[in-house]
Amino acid sequence: MSDVWLISDEHFYHKNITKYTGRLPDSEEMIVENTNRLVKPEDTLIHLGDVSFNHKKAVDLIKRMDGKHILVMGNHDLAKRTWYEDNGFMFVCNSFTWSISGKYSGPYVLFSHAPIIDLPKDVMYNIHGHHHNSDHRRPEFIAKLNKPSDIHSYILVNIEETLSPIRLQDLIFTHKQKVIQENA
Repeated sequence: MSDVWLISDEHFYHKNITKYTGRLPDSEEMIVENTNRLVKPEDTLIHLGDVSFNHKKAVDLIKRMDGKHILVMGNHDLAKRTWYEDNGFMFVCNSFTWSISGKYSGPYVLFSHAPIIDLPKDVMYNIHGHHHNSDHRRPEFIAKLNKPSDIHSYILVNIEETLSPIRLQDLIFTHKQKVIQENA
């Protein structure tokens, strides 16, 4: 059985990523190794944007990462979609929804690079990247929400501590447990 994995904000070949996130210098190889330790070739790996600051240089890294790759484009993914499709990604988009039940009906998960305000009513979660491990964007984001309780509909994919992808099923389970604890 195959799994769905998530990774975000790899920022391959971004020389200032260490300064902004505390990530180790030259962490590209560690991300590829950690990905291949977890993700099987038949699994799906969803990249939630900002794969690389130098897409031509990053091709080798991406092609060495196991899994069937989907790219949700981020603000630093500047090549044309066709370029990404020609270089290892089976699907490229700005965002997409996926049924949690596996059927053709909701509830849905919305995958995006940055969080999307005003979620459609049938979307249970917006799984996104963009915020890294920093809270500098969080107050501005919360201020845009209709109700502060809406924050529970947003799940950040943050690879900064492990430099590894996260299994979708584990991410949602952990998020649900956190919400239960907060409301207890």
